[in-house]
Amino acid sequence: MLPNFLRPLASLGLTVVLLVLIAAAMVIGTTYESVVGTPLAQADVYHSIWFDVLLGLMAINLTACTLNRYPYRPHQAGWIMTHIGILVILAGAVISRNWGIDGQLMLAEGQNLSVIDQSTHQLEVIFPDGVRGSLPMRLETLPRREGMSPKIIDLPQGRGKITLIRFLPSAAEHTSFDDNPNGVPAVHVQFDAPMASIDQWLWSGDAEDAKWQLPMAGTIKFIVAQSDPVNAEQYAADASEYLIIASPSSFVLRRKVDNEYKIEPIEVGKKIAIGGSAITVTERKNNVVLRETYEPVRGTSGQPALQFTVTDAKGQTSPELWLGYGAQIVPGVADAMFRLTAAQHDLGFSVQLVKFKRSFYPGTNQPASFASDVIVSDPKSGTFPVNISMNYPLYYRGWKFFQSSFIEGTPTYSIFSVAYDPGTKTVYAGCVILILGLIGIFFVKPYLKKKFPPLPKFAGSGETGNGKKK
Repeated sequence: MLPNFLRPLASLGLTVVLLVLIAAAMVIGTTYESVVGTPLAQADVYHSIWFDVLLGLMAINLTACTLNRYPYRPHQAGWIMTHIGILVILAGAVISRNWGIDGQLMLAEGQNLSVIDQSTHQLEVIFPDGVRGSLPMRLETLPRREGMSPKIIDLPQGRGKITLIRFLPSAAEHTSFDDNPNGVPAVHVQFDAPMASIDQWLWSGDAEDAKWQLPMAGTIKFIVAQSDPVNAEQYAADASEYLIIASPSSFVLRRKVDNEYKIEPIEVGKKIAIGGSAITVTERKNNVVLRETYEPVRGTSGQPALQFTVTDAKGQTSPELWLGYGAQIVPGVADAMFRLTAAQHDLGFSVQLVKFKRSFYPGTNQPASFASDVIVSDPKSGTFPVNISMNYPLYYRGWKFFQSSFIEGTPTYSIFSVAYDPGTKTVYAGCVILILGLIGIFFVKPYLKKKFPPLPKFAGSGETGNGKKK
């Protein structure tokens, strides 16, 4: 039935090669996923173009093999069904790949949510006038190495463009300071304890970067005074145990001595005793801006980070910017706020955690099992309670909720793995067809060959009764 030029696609040798390649790809994908995580493995392997090509060639090869045997005999029914079953399974995999959703739902007791965090990441942009949007792309598909071609995407409502340089799914943050006449002061502080010595930069340009929780000693904070002299009463409302104050003419430390705040001068390089430990200001910079960069790290121990530039509607372009997971920045060029978050999906119904329960192995603090009592509220079908435990997930409207873990604390959070797989039924149907086909091959085929024997060959013609060559 196939034209001669398509006959190579029906080759059994091609089938064997494709099966070996697909099996090798699955092994590589599984190993790779254990190292870098599911989102990256999906982007680089299971959702890649080369993997699609392999699956597409397998589907074409099976179809060509099936058509090449036409016209069919009754005893070939099982063989045909196995091919159809495999094609249906491949179709289910394509459906799941394009329309399936994986995510996570984290709830505290009493909390009610209808949105899940997906395993992929997105970049949100928010303008001061309320215009906002999410960039329409999976960040996992962006370049990850320097020097690769960036992706350029339009900002909402013609507000400019954003150039996505690279996305690091697992990165470590590095902080440095650049000299800038418009910058603010920063100090480098070393903390010496009996068993260890650690250090950190404190930058006065941001409240979080100006604080450091010292181990077993309290909080040290760095601020800048606009006038002299500096006195303790000015900062009585600040509850920090140690306050480093930089003024136009002095550099002092405020701390509590005998239940009274005292001011003492600081000299760079001089240790100041605090109990059994000491702090030392080892370096001071007067005019610097904070510069945060990220470097890739192996495995999944780091945090996601995005490098990009912003070009506003007037054509002005910002310097290269780094954005860590959940962080927020406001580039001066576009006057917009950017946020790197997990992509979200609205379920169409809400889940409320009523009670989280766990049991422990006797005599230990090791959890033996845990479960959650939840209430599902659906505008279409009403409200109903359900218990989700480690071995009994919730199946509802095509969604599956698995009790995966929890975070101990106040409050304690229950964590659910959430999946929507629209190709599951198709895959199951393909498996049933495949099994029936295999049954036909091993058990029904001998009977059909006896019941419907092959047509006799015509003597000397080289052809059988159905017109095919010997």
